[in-house]
Amino acid sequence: MLWLTKDDRRDIERELHDPTWRARLQRVQEIVEGEFEGFRDHAETLVIRTIIPRIQIKGLPSVLNRIKNQKSQGLTQYSVADVEDLVGIKILCPYPSDVTDVIGWLRTHRKFRVSPESLDAARREKKEGYRGYHFSVQLNDLLLVDNEDLMGIRCEVQVKTMLEEAWDAKTHELTYRREEQVHPTLLKEMRTISDELAILDAKTEILKNLILDKETQEHQRKEAVVAVYLRESMPEVIEIISQIPNGEELVKGNFTSTNVLSLVPVIQQYREQRKLSKAWCRLAALVGLFAKGRHLDVWALDACEELIRQDADDPRSYLTKSSICWALDRIDDALELAEVAIKKAESRGDQNVLVEAKSSFAYWVAEKVWNQAEIEPALVELAKAYVNDALQIRPGDPGDSDTKGFLLITTGSTEDGIEAGRKLIREAQSKAGPEQERIATAFFRRHETIALLRLAKLSEK
Repeated sequence: MLWLTKDDRRDIERELHDPTWRARLQRVQEIVEGEFEGFRDHAETLVIRTIIPRIQIKGLPSVLNRIKNQKSQGLTQYSVADVEDLVGIKILCPYPSDVTDVIGWLRTHRKFRVSPESLDAARREKKEGYRGYHFSVQLNDLLLVDNEDLMGIRCEVQVKTMLEEAWDAKTHELTYRREEQVHPTLLKEMRTISDELAILDAKTEILKNLILDKETQEHQRKEAVVAVYLRESMPEVIEIISQIPNGEELVKGNFTSTNVLSLVPVIQQYREQRKLSKAWCRLAALVGLFAKGRHLDVWALDACEELIRQDADDPRSYLTKSSICWALDRIDDALELAEVAIKKAESRGDQNVLVEAKSSFAYWVAEKVWNQAEIEPALVELAKAYVNDALQIRPGDPGDSDTKGFLLITTGSTEDGIEAGRKLIREAQSKAGPEQERIATAFFRRHETIALLRLAKLSEK
């Protein structure tokens, strides 16, 4: 019995190629892709490596086969609109645990209606070794406010590891639509290799955990330094902070992702009253540092821009934003703003700010080298010249000595070079006065740890 007549096939072809329908399908795909791009941007770690939208809408032969199969199984009303993968995207993740994280976000995302509900139903495993999760996504909630005509249109979302996708890419043309033509022995061999890749995927989780553990430890060390640095540089707002909810904990330096949010309305009030100061901007940076995934780092940088607009010629405003960019891991922006501060301080003849800006620039270069494991010779030489300029004007200054020591530690290629940096940071800590003790100790501990890590790396060679 034929489940699709000639007229049925013609009607399906006409519907599938209708320009308005195709445009709506592509809009849904673009919106779904955009939501995943937003998730990737805001995730604290890189759980999505690549997002691949399907280039073309599913072809007529595949659609006809799908509808025919569904009708043959008793779904007599099944139509083009019910085909779940006319358009789609692939989400490729580095590790299996990342797949779990992405699916967890997908299934709880209020702007999507997702099916199937269970992971088992979404899992696809074929005898030739294909593996992956397939979901059908429809727009929901706010995404339909200006897109009511897209209600009910489906977009397929495949979530898999990069190794699973690599295997699919190698075998797709061989097996797609003609699996029955592949010899069973070959299918068995393909499945064996796929199983080995699945084992390798599982083993990479160990590697991921080792990498993340190292990164987490370094992040925590820098976060501790940044928190002390920002807090110690805004004594004039401490009394105001102590009066707000959670204020006592914040004054003590006990910052969490939730209690820092109580600072937002206070800072916002000063912004609206155009009473921003450098201290309030540093406080905003503390919020951005601890309140992960809420765009408050961008909000803090916007506050810095308002501070600059209050006096576009004040080099200290640029230097303030430079330090906040460093605190929020925007090192290239920090360097660029430090250079602006240097030029404006030179034009004003402001020697104090000039020295601070040069020393800061040198520190940011050391941070850049440590973060990226790359040394730009010209940039490093400029940083060394700047910190030496600072030390000529402020001989023995603990902060400048510490900066030079950190620069030697991160850029040194020999044990002697790194040890010279360690000597400087120890001297800097010993010279720090009582009012600088907390911040000097925090910086010393981080720099000493980095020095020991670099020495250990050299010894391995």
